[in-house]
Amino acid sequence: MSIGSPPVSFESLADGNHGRSELARLILRLVNSNGALQVRARSRGIRSKYIFGTTLTANEVSAAI
Repeated sequence: MSIGSPPVSFESLADGNHGRSELARLILRLVNSNGALQVRARSRGIRSKYIFGTTLTANEVSAAI
């Protein structure tokens, strides 16, 4: 299984009229959601790794995509 990012909605940033507090809340949700995913995965014996988009250009994954 793979997941590109934790299941957090970015809809609150779509209109462009958000304040710093909304961005801070979104970042906090991303951090908390990612942490929860890591804990659940490890408790089930699932190994996970981070994927950065720029690293995909220099390997076989980019050709598959």
